[in-house]
Amino acid sequence: MTRGPNQESILLLCKCITVNDLGRSRTKMCYRQDHQILRGPLHWTANKKCERYTGSNVDTQRRTLQELAGKNRGNPEPELTSIACNDTQAEAAADLSLRQLNAHRRRGFVFGLNRITNVQEQFDEENGSVFYLTLDVLETDCHVLSRKLWNDCQPKPSYEAVFGECKVTFQLSKPKRIAHLHNYDCVLTPGRRIGCGGCLFPQPLNDTNFVEVAKNSLGKFNSESNNIKYFLLGNITKAASQVVAGRAYHVEYTIHESSCNKSTEDPSQCEPLNCEFAHTGYCKSFAVAHWSAPGDKQVKTVSCDIFEPEV
Repeated sequence: MTRGPNQESILLLCKCITVNDLGRSRTKMCYRQDHQILRGPLHWTANKKCERYTGSNVDTQRRTLQELAGKNRGNPEPELTSIACNDTQAEAAADLSLRQLNAHRRRGFVFGLNRITNVQEQFDEENGSVFYLTLDVLETDCHVLSRKLWNDCQPKPSYEAVFGECKVTFQLSKPKRIAHLHNYDCVLTPGRRIGCGGCLFPQPLNDTNFVEVAKNSLGKFNSESNNIKYFLLGNITKAASQVVAGRAYHVEYTIHESSCNKSTEDPSQCEPLNCEFAHTGYCKSFAVAHWSAPGDKQVKTVSCDIFEPEV
């Protein structure tokens, strides 16, 4: 399960001088969350009396917003209206929310949109539309560290397919130039695996055979690349085996720039470079062990994409 930045966060209804994306200027009331979780340009009055509520999912937070709004403003909350899944604005909200959702994630693969299954809209003239969408998604072949847009990536092949459902809350207001993902909640399910000769079979990510291939292939990359810095192994994201004239190992993993130059004599002393200028990367490797020597895993290929730091 993948949750957005609003998981187990604190919702507060407060008196504001200016309002945030979900505020209502008619009564100068607005909602905010714990500033450590969601930052926003809010300016509070000296008498900042707030009602506190802890929410953990999209539906609960939506109901709470409606209940608190009605109780504190005395004005009815705009009604939820079901709209067509192929509505132009609904499709735009789905696209933008999926872009922001993927940008927020730091592990796993970019989610692509399979289809929109449900849309509800809450509209008022002051703040535009708040969309509550249910999206069917699937994993693509792009890791989230690549920061590629979902429609620039290809779905994983059927034998690796992972499907999911995401519930998102997204606000869209063209006049105010607001396009903001408030929260999301995704549940993923692996697709059905059908065996076949020569197919790749997923294996546990912590299998020592694949950890060995990852380390050896990263060593090959460090020695052959033109990078000045030594890169360390991050997380193994894919491990699959294949029956050939022996056994083939397909391993994918993240890497992280270290504090050492690649010329270091003792890589075990290297630490991850912990600053905003550190580079990360994503590697794909392939190794083969012949039946006659099952323990001798020869790394045949390794390729790594290095990503510029977010600064």
